Amino acid sequence: MRNRWKKGSFLIIDSESGMTRYSDKVKKDYTGERVTKRYADYEQPQDFIRPCNDPRPIPFSNPGLQDFQVGNCVPVDVGQTNVPTPFGPANHLFTVCS
Repeated sequence: MRNRWKKGSFLIIDSESGMTRYSDKVKKDYTGERVTKRYADYEQPQDFIRPCNDPRPIPFSNPGLQDFQVGNCVPVDVGQTNVPTPFGPANHLFTVCS
């Protein structure tokens, strides 16, 4: 129960804490919840940033390598021994280098 009456103000329940507050102490934050003014969150300014239009083309590009081979050859023996690596689902990765 409140002991004082404020002219032009009414009681409202704070959505965040559940406390009863006077309407002049409550503010609507960016999510639409009514919370105490000092705890009201503001929309993050980073939400409004948009990228600049950059229509300039790149000045040049390399044509890239035309003839190349993938060379992921690894030895199929374990360490310095003649023990072959076990066969499994990734066996196709271990090709014999000549």
